[in-house]
Amino acid sequence: MKVDSAYGGYLREDHILDRVRVHTEQQLDENGVLAVGMDAGQLAQVLHLDRSNISKDLNHLNRQGKLIKFQGRPTLYLDRETIIQKFPNCFIPSVIAKNEKLSNYTQFVSPGTLKGNPESNAFDCVIGKTGSLANAIHMAKIAVQYPPCGLHTLLIGATADEKAQFAKDMHGYAVSQGTLEATAPFVEFNCQDYVFSNQNLISANCNCKLDTHGRVKASLSWA
Repeated sequence: MKVDSAYGGYLREDHILDRVRVHTEQQLDENGVLAVGMDAGQLAQVLHLDRSNISKDLNHLNRQGKLIKFQGRPTLYLDRETIIQKFPNCFIPSVIAKNEKLSNYTQFVSPGTLKGNPESNAFDCVIGKTGSLANAIHMAKIAVQYPPCGLHTLLIGATADEKAQFAKDMHGYAVSQGTLEATAPFVEFNCQDYVFSNQNLISANCNCKLDTHGRVKASLSWA
């Protein structure tokens, strides 16, 4: 527990998060699409706290997914929840690489409005589509249609959670929305079959031959 006595037992991280949230809301009010975050030095001056402690707390809040971290010098932060509320149909990452802009992510159009028929898709028959799985389906649609060709997606869940079926539904949705061609195959394999031989995994599923070092033949060129 990181508690600062100057705030009557108030968690220091919470105080930092509140200040970044206020700054984020002000940026939205003034600029519409936010551009400028806060760095550890600015927060140290405003909150009268040690800069190194603030820097640690900012990184911890970022790892929790509460802040957006803009890599660079100085490292800037914005409140992620505020941005997500402003742009609910966009995928907002927790880390934005140097020289990238937040507007690269906030210009995305709502799922279903880009192509295809939003009223008919593979998720229509999913039990829980308006309940427990509503958020998962919403994020899956965003991932499938994110320009230019979708986002890589990792599905996490307990055994018998129907992750494989959910992946098939994502594939079906991608086809229905025109992200994938109608003839695009759904490739399925059991990772346990290749646990001791990742070379066989690549060879069997990528239709390519490997050399004795596990590299694709003719994939390396030497000057």
